[in-house]
Amino acid sequence: SWTEIADISTARNSMGVSKTESDSTSAIIFGGSPSPNNALVEQYNGTSWTEIADLNSGRVEGEAAGTVTAGVMFAGWPASGLTEVWNGSAWTESGDLNTARGYLSGDGTSTACYAVGGYTPGGDQALVESFNGSTWTETTDINTARRNLKSIGTTTAQLAFAGKVTDVTGATESWNGSSWTEVADLNLA
Repeated sequence: SWTEIADISTARNSMGVSKTESDSTSAIIFGGSPSPNNALVEQYNGTSWTEIADLNSGRVEGEAAGTVTAGVMFAGWPASGLTEVWNGSAWTESGDLNTARGYLSGDGTSTACYAVGGYTPGGDQALVESFNGSTWTETTDINTARRNLKSIGTTTAQLAFAGKVTDVTGATESWNGSSWTEVADLNLA
């Protein structure tokens, strides 16, 4: 069952999050709406949220990867390629995405993650870029361009699923380290 616990200090949505996969007692959240320049960062310790070092550049609809002590925040809206790396105490600007965008997905570590899909003023994107801790490299595009999708996995085994094209979609694709393959769609788009 779900239990109500401590609220975040500043109410918002559309933020990035880094966490420890096997632990529900540590996480950091950063950026978010209602302000397009929100740079707030809060850390959860299993009991409460505490505001910590802000992002260098506030944003909404960006994406994140990594953990509480080694994370990365990238992209945002309006279309942005900004990338910042977290070392557990401070944010450092790093190499920007090759294609600025928001409403994308990503997963992995702070030194091996992906930026998948997204939206630019030109429309939905199929772009995929990999990050090595300092620079982004374009890789094989997903088959279905879309925004607001989710992805989970590593640089050699990942799923990208759901999102919005013209309407919501249940499209699911699997990454094997070199190509994306369409697999069974979600039951509900």
